[in-house]
Amino acid sequence: MRRSLVILILSCLSALSLSAMPVPPNGLETDFRNMVETERAFSKLSEQKGIKDAFFTYIADDGILFRGGQFVKGKAWTQEHPNPPVGLIWWPTHAGISSSGDLGWTTGPYELKQGNETGHGNFMTVWKKQPDGNWRFVIDFGNDYATPTGDKGTPALRPGQTRATASKTDPAALKDSLLAADRDFGQATGKGTAAAYLARLAEDGVILRNGAHPYMGREAARGGLEKEPSAMTSQPVDGGVSAAGDLGYTYGQAEWKKGDAAAKGSYMRIWEKREGEWKLSAEALVEVAPPPPPAPAPN
Repeated sequence: MRRSLVILILSCLSALSLSAMPVPPNGLETDFRNMVETERAFSKLSEQKGIKDAFFTYIADDGILFRGGQFVKGKAWTQEHPNPPVGLIWWPTHAGISSSGDLGWTTGPYELKQGNETGHGNFMTVWKKQPDGNWRFVIDFGNDYATPTGDKGTPALRPGQTRATASKTDPAALKDSLLAADRDFGQATGKGTAAAYLARLAEDGVILRNGAHPYMGREAARGGLEKEPSAMTSQPVDGGVSAAGDLGYTYGQAEWKKGDAAAKGSYMRIWEKREGEWKLSAEALVEVAPPPPPAPAPN
């Protein structure tokens, strides 16, 4: 009788001890944390050694940058240009990752310091896990605004998201599906910008526009979209999709009317499969200044 009582007590203590132990990460949480920490290390290197070293270290070999109003091959561009005489730091406040743990994105504020001047904005970066297990970014974009947001949030894995295996669908077909969704969106905004965005933007979607703090969530975006051109068309240049086929990115060109003139811009979009449909998780779009007129020919 006494032996049975001892066993019962030990069993209860063991159960209590197990319930108090932290739940081990499901693998996807580890990937998510590693990606976010890579973003922080990227900023730290920029602070310590400068923008050029940081970008050259953390950009993927096929990575894309947005420079001078154009999308350029980032590794070559960074190597060919000097380190700018400015200080740049940033920190991730929101992030997402594919269920296959191979593709993700981060966004958050940055500070650009030059002399006594400090500029502010938000970055948006897509990260891809490399064959060696390290994270490197495949495209980087962002916007600017006048005053800091004060956002010091900490990125968190979406509740309930767990590890999934790679899709059995051909990777090329997955990418084609995403680019088709992006093109369809570009045609829909041509018929009505605000309605098209609100129909496709995820509830927790993020919208970046120059001159404005980020619109976080569909309801915040609703007010910002009232300031958008009534109609706008866009066309993707390229993009990529995760192995699970549940997260992808696109980048391309947009066009709209500004008064009587045509205005052009460039965009980067993060797409996520929600209930079998591509939803817009994040977008950065900036207007691109027209090229200067050609110099007059010498007499």
